[in-house]
Amino acid sequence: VSPAPGTCICALAPAPFGKGKGSFEYHPTAQPEDTGGGAVGFGNRCDPQPRADLLEQQNPTCDVRTYTGGQLSCHHMWSLLDADQPIPWPETPLVYQLKFRFWVQPFNASYHTQLRRTTWGIASPVEYDVPKCGPGVEGCALEPDGYTWVHRITGTYTGGGRLAAAHFHCHAPTCLSVAMYRCNMSEVHECNAATGELLCREDPVYGGTGKIDEPR
Repeated sequence: VSPAPGTCICALAPAPFGKGKGSFEYHPTAQPEDTGGGAVGFGNRCDPQPRADLLEQQNPTCDVRTYTGGQLSCHHMWSLLDADQPIPWPETPLVYQLKFRFWVQPFNASYHTQLRRTTWGIASPVEYDVPKCGPGVEGCALEPDGYTWVHRITGTYTGGGRLAAAHFHCHAPTCLSVAMYRCNMSEVHECNAATGELLCREDPVYGGTGKIDEPR
């Protein structure tokens, strides 16, 4: 048996974008404060249109080969700094408190109705990268003012039942708005502002006047 390294004689074609899988392994530095370790699998999945836009837009969060970091790389004792950057406050752990308040009522079968929660993610399904917009960048459009670029993602899904409430999740200041539309899918292929009835819209409230507010 030859001790020489093996040679691949039957290489496979690279997986198409969005099908790249793998895991991220944490390599601690020599700093004594760096006690992280382990690995985490890459489970992001971006569905094709019209269910979601990210796969068509080639968003980096859809594939392990282009992933630039996010919630998948945030784990206990993982230091997301440069290898030569010292870990700050090693002797001062960050301590915080959470306070919860619950309001309850005695159950009344004639009044209270059991609800079922459904989550419809239009990203991967949770996170995604907001690209730097410009001419030719998928999902980006120049606003009428001639200098403001806005990146949009949409998703179409089939729902049923009676909608009691809708709660959106997006992060300011990047998030400009989120809207939900209802469509008759026997008449249209994609549900959006042009084809549907607006059910609910969320717009963030920006600060700028309070003591700790920052300008938009």
